[in-house]
Parts: sequence; structure tokens; C-alpha cells
Amino acid sequence: MDALSLSIAALMVLSALVTSMLLIGRDPLRSLVRGVRENAWAVGLLLVVAVGERAIAAIIGGVRPLLTVPASARVSEPFLIALQNAIPPGPGVPFFAVIYVLLFIFLLVTVPLLLLAWNGDRFRTYALALLFTYSIALASHALIGSVRPGLDPLSGVAPLLYSDPFWGPLSGDLHSRGNGLPSVHVAVVTVMCLSMWGLKGAGPVLLATLASTAAAVLYLGVHWPLDVIAGLLTGAASHIAAVWSQKKTMGRGGRAAPF
Repeated sequence: MDALSLSIAALMVLSALVTSMLLIGRDPLRSLVRGVRENAWAVGLLLVVAVGERAIAAIIGGVRPLLTVPASARVSEPFLIALQNAIPPGPGVPFFAVIYVLLFIFLLVTVPLLLLAWNGDRFRTYALALLFTYSIALASHALIGSVRPGLDPLSGVAPLLYSDPFWGPLSGDLHSRGNGLPSVHVAVVTVMCLSMWGLKGAGPVLLATLASTAAAVLYLGVHWPLDVIAGLLTGAASHIAAVWSQKKTMGRGGRAAPF
């Protein structure tokens, strides 16, 4: 990241921290300290996932995938082209780039902090679900080659994000420019939505965020519709697996995740 990218990312993290403190409510620091103490292994797991995902993704980026998504996947080209033509890039690129880049950073900080303070069961489920999500996604990226539509010269889809002089460089560290099946953004926001659903009205807000994230990656030329569908399935399957793992581990006498 360059100095500008680091500054903007730091600003988003700071705003996420402030927002989290305000949403947690009364005595947020005590709530977070208690959450860390009661869920230390899940906090550690989340940190390992955050660091390990970047390292593994960098390694995978230099490995030739074993399989390639067939050209038949390009049947969605007319849809993506029509979507880009329907929204002028002047307002469209910054609007969707804010969702894709900045809002994603904001949620990566806010969601786990709120879960940690509000509900330890949900936080542990969230940490496990992210572990499963990144494991599935990275394995798929290593095995299956899927060129992003905006980078495929045969697709006819404009590289709106990649060609933008401001948002292109700013988003460079948030995604691989090669393999995109499944969409990690969509998968992670799906996990967030399911983990927060029914908790203080956060579910519908994150559902709207999920829909806007899916629209953003399609409009910006970052993902094919197949990538988005795979991301939804990956996130949902990871959440279900995390809930099941929690219940199996806790046994009959333990506290199972509420959703």
C-alpha cells in the first residue's frame, strides 16, 4: 500500500472503532475486555485467519491453477455489460467502490467487535465461519482459474475498478487480480449477515449491505455472477458448519450458537 491507501485504510479503521464503541453502549471497553477473556481462543483464531489468509493468498497468486472455468461461463457477459451501461461510470464507480473497498474494511472491524461485546456464542461461530470461508475460498482459488471479467480482454466488460486512477490502486491489496471463484467479499459479508441476524436489528442492515456488495463486484467488473453465487453458498455453508461445530463441541450442557 502507498501512503494514501494506508491513510484512508487507517481512517476507516478508526471510524469503525469509534462507531463500535458507540453502538456497544454502556462501558464498551469493559464489555470488550470481558469478551476477549471469555472467548480468547476465538479471538486468537480470528487473528490467525487475518494474517494467514494474506500470506496464503500471496503464495496462491503465483501458482498455476489445475482447472479453468470454461468459456461457457461467459453467458453472463450481456448482463454485466448492460449493468455497466445502465449506470454512468461518473457516479457509479465511486459509489460502488466505496462499498467494495471502504465499507468492507469498516465491517471487518465493526462486526467482530460488536459480536465480541454483545454475544460470545455468535462471536465464536463467526470466527469459525471465517476460518471455513477462507479455507474454502483459497482452496478454490488454488485449484480453479477464473479470470475476472474486467481483466478478460474477450469479455467486453469494462475494467471500471482497475482502470480508475484513484480506486484501482487503492483496492489493489484487497483482492487477487486473477482467481475470483468464489467472491471472498460476498462470502465474508454473507457470514457477517448470518452471524448478526436477529441481533439488535443488525441483520436487515447487513442484508442490504450484502445486496449492495454483490451489485458492486458485478458493476465494477471484479466478479462474474457465478463468482457471486459461489460466494453466497460458501458463506452460508461456512456459517452452517460453524454452528454445527459449536453445538458438537459444547455438547448438551453447553451454550450453542443461537442461529
